[in-house]
Amino acid sequence: MGTKLAVKEYGETALPRIGIHLFTSQTSGWTGHNGYQHITASVVQIADDGSPRNLRNSQPLCDVEVRAQMDDTAKAFYGFEVRVYADTYPWIDAERAALIAKTLSTINKRREIIAAKYGFAPDLATSLLRLADAIGADAFIVKTSGASSTYSDNEWRELDATTAQYWINEREREAYATFHPVEAEQS
Repeated sequence: MGTKLAVKEYGETALPRIGIHLFTSQTSGWTGHNGYQHITASVVQIADDGSPRNLRNSQPLCDVEVRAQMDDTAKAFYGFEVRVYADTYPWIDAERAALIAKTLSTINKRREIIAAKYGFAPDLATSLLRLADAIGADAFIVKTSGASSTYSDNEWRELDATTAQYWINEREREAYATFHPVEAEQS
């Protein structure tokens, strides 16, 4: 995939293996609404044991994510944009804010170059594959088993681009079937 967006930290000479952690979630609805199916793609470091690790604040790709959702009015995931989700921190200082702005600008420029070459990304899977190329991700990663909140206590699988595209499209089909069971069965 593309050139890595990372920093060499104090004494480090090797750049970390960068991956995109894919996972799904669901939020319940309220009266007259069936809730949402979500897919999140978080940029992570891939550890030597194959599990994901959160990036440090000093690393440009820290907290970079794409979140998409589907509800009972949609036929596909929507609302997917590359953003920095810093909601786990109560504040962001000027240095971190400048790093976030520079990182997002670089990612957007690289995605524009890719779009100029291949055209509009028609779906979430294509958009995430292009993000992976833009940031230089080595792989996508999904949890295969485990319920621990600690990354290293779970089982993980790395996915290449083709397998990741299939995984994302399958999650989209499952979400659609949740909201539109009759239509999904007919297709």
